[in-house]
Amino acid sequence: MKKLTLLVVFGVMALVVARRWHAHGHHDHGSLVTDRIWVERMPQRETDTIHAFVMSDEHARGMFFQGSVWKTTTEAFIYELAGSELRTTFPQTASKEIFKVDAHACTVDGFEVCLEISGGAHGIQHYYSMKAWVIDSQAGLDARLATIMHDRHR
Repeated sequence: MKKLTLLVVFGVMALVVARRWHAHGHHDHGSLVTDRIWVERMPQRETDTIHAFVMSDEHARGMFFQGSVWKTTTEAFIYELAGSELRTTFPQTASKEIFKVDAHACTVDGFEVCLEISGGAHGIQHYYSMKAWVIDSQAGLDARLATIMHDRHR
Protein backbone atom coordinates (compact mmCIF):
# COMPACT_ATOMS: atom_id res chain seq x y z
CA MET A 1 0.00 0.00 0.00
CA LYS A 2 2.92 2.33 0.71
CA LYS A 3 4.03 2.03 -2.90
CA LEU A 4 0.69 3.08 -4.34
CA THR A 5 0.38 5.85 -1.77
CA LEU A 6 3.66 7.42 -2.83
CA LEU A 7 2.87 7.05 -6.51
CA VAL A 8 -0.58 8.56 -6.00
CA VAL A 9 0.94 11.40 -3.96
CA PHE A 10 3.19 12.27 -6.94
CA GLY A 11 0.19 12.09 -9.24
CA VAL A 12 -2.06 14.12 -7.00
CA MET A 13 0.60 16.79 -6.57
CA ALA A 14 0.78 17.02 -10.35
CA LEU A 15 -3.01 17.22 -10.55
CA VAL A 16 -3.04 20.09 -8.05
CA VAL A 17 -0.60 21.93 -10.30
CA ALA A 18 -2.73 21.09 -13.33
CA ARG A 19 -5.87 22.39 -11.59
CA ARG A 20 -4.15 25.75 -11.03
CA TRP A 21 -3.36 26.25 -14.72
CA HIS A 22 -5.45 28.77 -16.59
CA ALA A 23 -8.41 27.05 -18.30
CA HIS A 24 -8.63 26.85 -22.11
CA GLY A 25 -10.55 24.49 -24.35
CA HIS A 26 -13.92 22.78 -24.35
CA HIS A 27 -14.75 19.47 -22.72
CA ASP A 28 -17.68 17.38 -21.54
CA HIS A 29 -18.60 17.45 -17.86
CA GLY A 30 -19.51 14.33 -15.93
CA SER A 31 -17.45 11.80 -17.86
CA LEU A 32 -16.23 8.69 -16.04
CA VAL A 33 -12.82 9.41 -17.58
CA THR A 34 -12.24 12.77 -15.91
CA ASP A 35 -11.57 13.65 -12.27
CA ARG A 36 -10.50 10.13 -11.39
CA ILE A 37 -7.15 8.56 -10.58
CA TRP A 38 -6.33 5.76 -13.05
CA VAL A 39 -3.54 3.19 -12.65
CA GLU A 40 -2.25 0.36 -14.81
CA ARG A 41 -2.11 -2.02 -11.83
CA MET A 42 -1.24 -2.05 -8.16
CA PRO A 43 2.53 -2.04 -7.62
CA GLN A 44 3.98 -4.90 -5.59
CA ARG A 45 7.39 -3.38 -4.75
CA GLU A 46 8.79 0.14 -4.41
CA THR A 47 10.71 -0.32 -7.65
CA ASP A 48 7.73 -1.53 -9.73
CA THR A 49 7.19 0.89 -12.59
CA ILE A 50 3.54 1.46 -13.41
CA HIS A 51 1.58 3.83 -15.60
CA ALA A 52 -1.00 6.24 -14.16
CA PHE A 53 -3.33 8.78 -15.74
CA VAL A 54 -5.46 11.67 -14.51
CA MET A 55 -7.58 14.38 -16.17
CA SER A 56 -9.05 17.47 -14.52
CA ASP A 57 -12.51 18.33 -15.83
CA GLU A 58 -12.33 21.77 -14.21
CA HIS A 59 -9.45 23.01 -16.38
CA ALA A 60 -9.31 20.52 -19.26
CA ARG A 61 -5.81 19.43 -18.26
CA GLY A 62 -4.38 15.98 -17.77
CA MET A 63 -1.20 14.03 -17.25
CA PHE A 64 0.29 10.68 -18.11
CA PHE A 65 2.60 9.24 -15.43
CA GLN A 66 5.11 6.44 -15.52
CA GLY A 67 7.19 5.54 -12.53
CA SER A 68 7.86 3.89 -9.23
CA VAL A 69 8.28 5.22 -5.71
CA TRP A 70 11.84 6.19 -6.68
CA LYS A 71 11.50 7.57 -10.20
CA THR A 72 8.56 9.21 -11.94
CA THR A 73 8.14 10.90 -15.31
CA THR A 74 5.07 12.87 -16.37
CA GLU A 75 3.77 14.53 -19.48
CA ALA A 76 0.95 17.03 -19.21
CA PHE A 77 -1.59 17.87 -21.86
CA ILE A 78 -4.54 20.14 -22.63
CA TYR A 79 -7.64 18.37 -23.88
CA GLU A 80 -11.06 18.52 -25.46
CA LEU A 81 -13.33 15.56 -24.72
CA ALA A 82 -16.32 15.02 -27.00
CA GLY A 83 -18.07 11.74 -26.31
CA SER A 84 -15.43 9.05 -26.73
CA GLU A 85 -12.99 11.26 -28.63
CA LEU A 86 -10.18 12.81 -26.61
CA ARG A 87 -8.24 15.50 -28.50
CA THR A 88 -4.99 16.38 -26.77
CA THR A 89 -2.21 18.93 -27.15
CA PHE A 90 1.10 18.36 -25.38
CA PRO A 91 2.48 21.89 -24.82
CA GLN A 92 6.08 20.77 -24.16
CA THR A 93 6.44 19.34 -27.67
CA ALA A 94 3.50 21.09 -29.38
CA SER A 95 2.33 17.65 -30.53
CA LYS A 96 -1.32 16.72 -30.89
CA GLU A 97 -2.96 13.31 -30.55
CA ILE A 98 -6.50 12.02 -30.82
CA PHE A 99 -7.48 9.12 -28.57
CA LYS A 100 -10.62 7.03 -28.33
CA VAL A 101 -11.60 6.47 -24.68
CA ASP A 102 -14.09 4.09 -23.12
CA ALA A 103 -14.63 4.09 -19.35
CA HIS A 104 -17.07 1.61 -17.83
CA ALA A 105 -17.85 -0.35 -14.69
CA CYS A 106 -15.91 -3.59 -14.42
CA THR A 107 -14.48 -6.13 -12.01
CA VAL A 108 -10.81 -6.71 -12.81
CA ASP A 109 -8.18 -7.57 -10.16
CA GLY A 110 -10.25 -5.86 -7.48
CA PHE A 111 -10.77 -2.65 -9.48
CA GLU A 112 -14.27 -1.32 -10.15
CA VAL A 113 -13.86 0.95 -13.20
CA CYS A 114 -11.95 0.24 -16.43
CA LEU A 115 -10.61 2.66 -19.02
CA GLU A 116 -9.56 1.68 -22.51
CA ILE A 117 -7.54 4.20 -24.52
CA SER A 118 -6.53 3.79 -28.16
CA GLY A 119 -5.12 5.87 -30.98
CA GLY A 120 -2.32 7.83 -29.36
CA ALA A 121 1.35 7.27 -28.65
CA HIS A 122 1.18 8.24 -24.97
CA GLY A 123 0.25 6.03 -22.04
CA ILE A 124 -1.01 2.49 -22.31
CA GLN A 125 -4.28 0.94 -23.51
CA HIS A 126 -5.83 -0.21 -20.21
CA TYR A 127 -6.18 1.65 -16.90
CA TYR A 128 -8.16 0.80 -13.78
CA SER A 129 -9.70 2.77 -10.95
CA MET A 130 -11.97 2.48 -7.94
CA LYS A 131 -15.34 4.16 -7.50
CA ALA A 132 -13.94 6.06 -4.52
CA TRP A 133 -10.99 7.48 -6.50
CA VAL A 134 -13.09 10.36 -7.90
CA ILE A 135 -11.74 13.88 -7.54
CA ASP A 136 -14.65 16.36 -7.55
CA SER A 137 -13.02 19.49 -6.05
CA GLN A 138 -9.94 20.52 -4.11
CA ALA A 139 -11.67 19.30 -0.95
CA GLY A 140 -12.66 16.15 -2.79
CA LEU A 141 -9.08 15.70 -3.95
CA ASP A 142 -7.86 15.87 -0.35
CA ALA A 143 -10.56 13.45 0.80
CA ARG A 144 -9.87 10.96 -2.02
CA LEU A 145 -6.15 11.04 -1.30
CA ALA A 146 -6.82 10.35 2.37
CA THR A 147 -9.13 7.46 1.42
CA ILE A 148 -6.56 5.91 -0.91
CA MET A 149 -3.76 6.36 1.61
CA HIS A 150 -5.73 4.64 4.37
CA ASP A 151 -7.63 2.00 2.40
CA ARG A 152 -6.00 -1.35 3.19
CA HIS A 153 -8.27 -3.38 0.90
CA ARG A 154 -7.02 -1.93 -2.40
